[in-house]
Amino acid sequence: MKYRPEIDGLRAIAVLAVILYHANLPIYGINYFKGGYIGVDIFFVISGYLITSIIINELKSTGNFSFKFFYERRVRRIVPTLIVVILISTPFAWKFMPPLHLVEYAKSILYSLTFSSNLFFYFSSVDYSIDNNFLPFLHTWSLSVEEQFYIIFPLIFYLIYKYFKNKELIIILTIITLSLFYSNYLNEFDQSAAFYFFHTRIWEILIGSFIAYLKIYKKFELDNRFLKEILTLIGLILIIHFIRYANCSSNQSIYYNLLPVIGTCMIISFSYKDILVTKILSSKLLVGIGLISYSLYLWHYPIFVFAKISGITSGNIKYKILLGFFLLFISILSYFLVEKKFRNKNFKFRNILKFIIGAILFIVVTSFLIINNNGFVDRFKNLKKISKNYNIDNLYLAKKSWPDNGINNKKFNENKIKIFLIGDSHSVNFQNMFLTNKLLFTKYQFIHTSDYDVPIIKNNSLLKESDIVILSFRWSQNMIDIVKNYTIPYLQKINKKIVIISRTNEYRVLSGIYTLIDKEVLFSKNNINYFGLKKNYYNNRVIHSQSKINQKLKNLSKENNILFLNREDYMCNLEKKECDYLTNDGHKIFYDYGHYTLEGAKYFGEKLYYIDWFKLK
Repeated sequence: MKYRPEIDGLRAIAVLAVILYHANLPIYGINYFKGGYIGVDIFFVISGYLITSIIINELKSTGNFSFKFFYERRVRRIVPTLIVVILISTPFAWKFMPPLHLVEYAKSILYSLTFSSNLFFYFSSVDYSIDNNFLPFLHTWSLSVEEQFYIIFPLIFYLIYKYFKNKELIIILTIITLSLFYSNYLNEFDQSAAFYFFHTRIWEILIGSFIAYLKIYKKFELDNRFLKEILTLIGLILIIHFIRYANCSSNQSIYYNLLPVIGTCMIISFSYKDILVTKILSSKLLVGIGLISYSLYLWHYPIFVFAKISGITSGNIKYKILLGFFLLFISILSYFLVEKKFRNKNFKFRNILKFIIGAILFIVVTSFLIINNNGFVDRFKNLKKISKNYNIDNLYLAKKSWPDNGINNKKFNENKIKIFLIGDSHSVNFQNMFLTNKLLFTKYQFIHTSDYDVPIIKNNSLLKESDIVILSFRWSQNMIDIVKNYTIPYLQKINKKIVIISRTNEYRVLSGIYTLIDKEVLFSKNNINYFGLKKNYYNNRVIHSQSKINQKLKNLSKENNILFLNREDYMCNLEKKECDYLTNDGHKIFYDYGHYTLEGAKYFGEKLYYIDWFKLK
């Protein structure tokens, strides 16, 4: 195939978008790369185009196709670098990851090596005790999707070429249409499935195949240079627009993803050496980044994850910039010392297979040892100094899900005090304290909603039936203004008794995995004791009862004659300057900066019952 430098430029845009998306670096408070995850979709289109071009060119020139040579090239390009990244990452996982996370890490690398990690991460996403975002090889889900395509597509296309001559285009378009429609349909009720599964992603890869077929078989070209300039420019704008404005956390339609996919197709289809977009994408900088894009992609996520869980970049923008240079440096090394070396035809394939087989055997044995030994709990000697009730599973298995469906009741029981709870995830903390202590709070019944806008809640019949309305949020000034100006006046108009719950205590955390207790237990060399950590939690309160936001809530409550309940009353002992972080039986109370585990919710629920904190008459 004729080398096209602008495609390496496209690869550069794709990999930079993904890296900047995962880096999460707001500039003056604005995240300019919140749609950067689309870089993976751009890779899919490019892969479909290049692989199909290789297959078609070989079939046209020889009338046959060498599966052996095709798969050898794929192995040379993909497997050695992946293995090297795994081998170098594993000692850091051993050093920094707590036992349960290390077990999941071991499982994930096994699935990554079999190119099925997209399935692993989908099915493990239902286990909320482990946050997939802190597993260093989460990003290999996309590599697995591509490899699944590489495994099955050549054979299928070869059969189509042999037995359904001149029907290739119709078959490809049919699969694209079915996959796209099904992906959008599935996205309505299972976003993870639409995100991870091969059959919901293949439309993006096959669009690249479609372009390859048109260009090679149908000789599809535009002669008008002005049109090429305009169409490629529009394509680049579509990609940049999506990277800047898309939001993966929203419920946007899969059809929205067509914008950057079509943009990529326009650039691949209409690029010409003398037009603006081609010149930009063919620049030495972008082509250089494109050439090392595979190494950049493989290395960036493990580096980011280990930086977060070790805390080396926590709150320091300079360290994050230095980390970016380190990522570039190690990716360049990886490209020249691993990628190029193993792709060199002078390096005999049988020697490559010996390396691959030996390395995989080592990784498999190591992984099974980690799994069978439950992550080697004894790596962290300090754990045993925490509490006489110490138990590794208690400490790290932070159960977050609601204990039953009581939160979603559809109607009130007439024999209960009917409480309508309005709030976000921090109101779920509050809800869980009661659901896990049903025998203590027998006279109350809760129904929860996250809607607080008056046009929505005024049509809620359960709100009208309720006796008491509780407002509980991770309060901000904007939220206070909305509640003050709209929600409270409406609730007073319909004569509801209102209760405002303070913003919960929040604590500095090392990362999304580690709470304060984890940081002290895993990395401190000091002699840790239970009460010392209680004082540590007190001293590390970021939000507490005297914080400005809670003072504003008190004033709001006083102005409107509303009962105000302060969460810190049951979370801490202000006289002793101590805050709870473990339950009496050794369970961790918080799974992040301030959300309760189910065990923590049960513990706090018991406390507020015995101190008569929930004073609703």
